[in-house]
Amino acid sequence: RAREASAAGRRPRQVQRWIAYRRISPNLTRAVLVAEDEPAVRRMVAGHLRQLGYSVHEAESADRAMNVWDAHWSEIDLLVTDLAMPGRLNGVQLYAALRERRADLRVLFMSGHPGRVDVAGTVFQPGVNFIAKPFSGAEIATAVRRRLDARD
Repeated sequence: RAREASAAGRRPRQVQRWIAYRRISPNLTRAVLVAEDEPAVRRMVAGHLRQLGYSVHEAESADRAMNVWDAHWSEIDLLVTDLAMPGRLNGVQLYAALRERRADLRVLFMSGHPGRVDVAGTVFQPGVNFIAKPFSGAEIATAVRRRLDARD
């Protein structure tokens, strides 16, 4: 036990928070739609969220995300989307289209280069509705939990 406590004291604060979230936050009834065109990023995000007990739906484009939404709209609590997406819609436009269908949908935007996407009128708040790439599994888990717990 002393060894575990000593090791826990050396863990980065972010990892300690993630472990605490995992212990106190049952996610079994929460569903997330991950819209990301980069397969490695999409698999990493989806994998970490599944390990935490979330139900995860994946889409490689905004068009595919719309199809997934049509099939599972009533169970999805959060859209996690890249800002720059292939096809006719970017992440902001995807969120706007889905929010027209269900106003209580929450979003977490992610990007490695947010300045390259036309996002007029959209406010990105790191730690609130935006996470910058690259990020760790603990960071995405914390960001998702915060968005789901937010009162807005």
